[in-house]
Amino acid sequence: MVRSSQDRLRKFNRKREHFPAVYTSMITDPELPVDRIGKRAEIDASIEAILDRYKIFGTDRIKYYNFARKALKRQGRWDEEKLEALKNYYITVEGAKEEVLDDLIRSLHLLSPTI
Repeated sequence: MVRSSQDRLRKFNRKREHFPAVYTSMITDPELPVDRIGKRAEIDASIEAILDRYKIFGTDRIKYYNFARKALKRQGRWDEEKLEALKNYYITVEGAKEEVLDDLIRSLHLLSPTI
């Protein structure tokens, strides 16, 4: 049996009454995280500049963006060994160039100054 759209809407509105306040505010008043978007644009621009310098174009760029994003996501929680292991993975499995990955690490300051 197929329920009518009115029945579905009624059921959703009943559920909506019991949503947590955080979820309700998230779906009713979406905020645009401008500072995060700006920071992401800066990071993407610096990655793009490095890839242009090494003349890496097309879909080959994706692996370098993924490397940088994965490393940045875990920044501060990784030591030099873990970052080296990630770099070695991208070199052996993904076929990335070591000098490009090293340049990404240097330019994005993935290693903390204490390491």
